[in-house]
Amino acid sequence: MLDPEKGLYQKPNRNMGSRGVGWATLLFWVALGLRLLSSFATVAPDRDTAWYVHMAQGARRGGDSWLNAVFPPLHPFLLSLLGPFPGSFPEDWWFSAQILCSVQGALAVALLFWALSREMGPYLALFAALTLGLGFVSCGTAADGLTEPLFQLLLVLGLCACLSNLNAWFLPSLAFGLLPIVRPEGLALLPWAWWRSWRRSPIFLIPSLVFTLGPRIGYLVLRYQVSGDASLFPKGDFMWHLSAFSEGGVVQGLQHWGREAGSFLFQGFEGVGLLAWPLFFLGVVWIWRERQGAARGLFLPCSLLCFALLAVPVYHANRRFFAPWVPLILVLALAPFAQWRKRNQAILLILGALFMVPGTIRLLGPRRSALAPDKALGFALRKGLPKEAEIASDLPRFLFFSGRPPLPPRHISAQELMALAARKKNAAVVSLERRGKIHPTFLQSLGYVAVPLSRLLGPEGLEKKRGLQLFMRETVMVK
Repeated sequence: MLDPEKGLYQKPNRNMGSRGVGWATLLFWVALGLRLLSSFATVAPDRDTAWYVHMAQGARRGGDSWLNAVFPPLHPFLLSLLGPFPGSFPEDWWFSAQILCSVQGALAVALLFWALSREMGPYLALFAALTLGLGFVSCGTAADGLTEPLFQLLLVLGLCACLSNLNAWFLPSLAFGLLPIVRPEGLALLPWAWWRSWRRSPIFLIPSLVFTLGPRIGYLVLRYQVSGDASLFPKGDFMWHLSAFSEGGVVQGLQHWGREAGSFLFQGFEGVGLLAWPLFFLGVVWIWRERQGAARGLFLPCSLLCFALLAVPVYHANRRFFAPWVPLILVLALAPFAQWRKRNQAILLILGALFMVPGTIRLLGPRRSALAPDKALGFALRKGLPKEAEIASDLPRFLFFSGRPPLPPRHISAQELMALAARKKNAAVVSLERRGKIHPTFLQSLGYVAVPLSRLLGPEGLEKKRGLQLFMRETVMVK
């Protein structure tokens, strides 16, 4: 409840009862089913999945070396408690991540409907739940086993408390405090929890600071003990050379931000929803203009979210970066319509459902089918090469399926690839012909020979479809 008298809706329905639970349960199963369908249709995961699996494996083995990664730890830690299933190979860890993320995403959908149905009415709640539950990007991040579903679930838990109770501060502080150890942009929402705690009573600000900052500080302290790196933003510092600040000047930095911001703006239609994304802008304008009632209660989270979205183009735009924020984006987008008549809300719901059809249809088709050769070759070399043999490659999904450690989450140059090939333990080199990173003469001087993929994968000619190049040392040739 953001307005102490009305909430968001003119007549808040606090007695949804079994009907509301029934709808929430149905939405949970629909969202879960679509995420599992998308999982089975995904040929290869996102490149970051390899790192989350690698960290989960390290956490399962014990010790704290897995905290040395630049990625936050909560998602891989939870994965280490569940995986691997049904076997112990990298793809089994990925399958476990798909199950975990699909359940998390489906729970977020059900809880979002339950919370909004009490505050905005059933039609707008169903609009939000369907947008989150059927969204191509939201389902895709679950199929990849990434961090976004866990972030969405924690965000929805915090939103449920904020929307249902004007004085809630404890649960928002706990939920929002875990966000930064899932994805660092979660830090953007912490001031909202502090403001709610202060408004309840200044004395509550102290425990709120502990709950919100404690998890992130604890993680950074542990990481410093392991790596000696005192960075407050490990991933940001690691990618600094690709940011607007590394362009060499103010003008160049602004040009970088402008290019990425323009791309990010259009990616919102896919990352949020064809109708929900423009409605979000209307919601922002309404909240900033009204400054009273429900709009007053949403002003701070709206401003914090806008800041978080505007910070993305400083590095690199990606439609996936909308997915964590979709629950909050939907609340802000639908807030101006909470006092509409039910008939008008029903019309908006119908329009929203129609706009969701193209993205939902895409969930039924294969994802990343072009990476099938990487997967097949990875399996073949994992089976044919000794476990201790290294493989030099700039293809993260191929290395994932070959059972080798993940690449650093950045661009791999031709010089770096050839340096890896020169290592004594290296047995094979794999890259794409169009990238021009492989130098056959240099590799031949190191004892490598070119190997057609048909020798390992059969006569289908997969190397022609993908353009893979494979070189192997004669001493470890796979028969």
